[in-house]
Amino acid sequence: MPLDDGGSPITGYRLYLNDVLHYDGAGLSTEVIYTVVDLSVGFDYKISVTAINAKGEGLDKASVVLTAASHP
Repeated sequence: MPLDDGGSPITGYRLYLNDVLHYDGAGLSTEVIYTVVDLSVGFDYKISVTAINAKGEGLDKASVVLTAASHP
């Protein structure tokens, strides 16, 4: 994460699944809705989101670990 963003606005977001880039929304500064598919029931998945601006990509500040469940 840059020590100083210079007031630069967010220009995009990246989504990581188990620390691997899964979605690159660079250039999309608006809200993004993304569905992760083909998950295996009972397995844990770490999902992280980072923001991007003119200074670069920020640190993982929105990370969660979820366990996939079957759809009712």
